[in-house]
Amino acid sequence: MVVAKELLGKILVRKINWEFLSGIIVETEAYLAAWDTAAHSSRGRTKATQSLYKPAGHLYIHAMHQQSLMDIVTDGVPCSVLIRALEPISGIETMKKNRNSESVENLTNWPGKLCKALQIDRNLDGLNICSLDSEVYVLDTQISDEINESIRIWITTNKEHL
Repeated sequence: MVVAKELLGKILVRKINWEFLSGIIVETEAYLAAWDTAAHSSRGRTKATQSLYKPAGHLYIHAMHQQSLMDIVTDGVPCSVLIRALEPISGIETMKKNRNSESVENLTNWPGKLCKALQIDRNLDGLNICSLDSEVYVLDTQISDEINESIRIWITTNKEHL
């Protein structure tokens, strides 16, 4: 859960050719390995979840309702943090085109929306994001806004662990 909080305020960058699409991470969600039934790793290691077992700093890209979602693998394998929402800061016109949307407010305010806006799909599953040479990486910032905590959205089982 610590990493989920630490990612807030950081800048997620998606490099496509010579263009940089980026946004401030404003919402995250932690998934805490085997005991967390909402975590994909709770059902054991499968071909689809292989990236969850990579070292911290790799992407786990998975699908939900035909949309790609992006988690960052953390220490405590197989734990991860879902990137739920971004505040767009660069490449906004390209993001609008990718989403076929003119609304900046709703451009990256949901996991599937931000993946579509940033052209993140299963082809990036397992990508190491710990290098500025990567197609996706996270930049540290000095943003220190107030952080609010809440239970997970849409999770109905094992709430006592959240």
